[in-house]
Amino acid sequence: MPNNEYRKAEGLNWSLAKHMLTSPRQYLHALDNPVVPTPAMAFGTAVHSAVLEPDDFDELHVVVPDDFVTASGALSTAKAAKEWKAQQAENAILLTAPQLAAIEAIKANIRKHSDATAALELCDQREIGLYWTDGQTGIDCKCCPDAYNGFRVLDVKTWAPRGKFSADAFMREAVNRGYLGQLGFYALGILGATGHKVECMQFLVVQSVAPFDVMLLELDVDAMAFAYEQAREVLDKVSDWIEAGRPNEGAEPSVVLCNLPWAKTDAADDGSDLEGL
Repeated sequence: MPNNEYRKAEGLNWSLAKHMLTSPRQYLHALDNPVVPTPAMAFGTAVHSAVLEPDDFDELHVVVPDDFVTASGALSTAKAAKEWKAQQAENAILLTAPQLAAIEAIKANIRKHSDATAALELCDQREIGLYWTDGQTGIDCKCCPDAYNGFRVLDVKTWAPRGKFSADAFMREAVNRGYLGQLGFYALGILGATGHKVECMQFLVVQSVAPFDVMLLELDVDAMAFAYEQAREVLDKVSDWIEAGRPNEGAEPSVVLCNLPWAKTDAADDGSDLEGL
């Protein structure tokens, strides 16, 4: 569905609600300061379009002339470049020639991955906005899963790890960044909007730098339970915050007794970077 229509629709979405896992103050800051897409995020969005809605991508993408691309690969801010950009359609997907080549390589590697190809074929509902009222809290919610088919949900992530491109490394990042909770939220949305309970949650992970590798990751029973629990936790926190009068509290409103950080058993952030939305 058109992104501007989804953004204007009423309802709590995960990209905002997830900040409540940190604190109401983080949530309010995110509410008042919408994310400005970075070049990496814009590329991730283009990959989503190419993978999930290839017909639209073929129609909408435009290659930026080399003269309007800076040495860093960004669109120039020179007058001629701005005038060229103003002439493009509002929903045009602007790509440099190397970015388009990278996307074509990603698509080719997905085609070589039989399980990834099958997962995309099964999840034939793409980028459809879902709206529902949470039965436990009464909160109006919305979500726009990348792809689903009623009983499974698939989330596409572009990723440029500084270390190894592996399932374990990705899952550590996914837990730290709330991406499992996002899948859980999508599952709640599918259930609330369609009546279908999701029984399979998957990530299609594509490497955003050469060699543009591909992984299809499926959550096991414990990971799915965690995904549902985190989504549920966020909704409960938002509900409790509303009932408390919407206080502007920080992450730790009282003193915290700390131990040695290296004694903790939580997996450390490996410094990698998830770029997808």
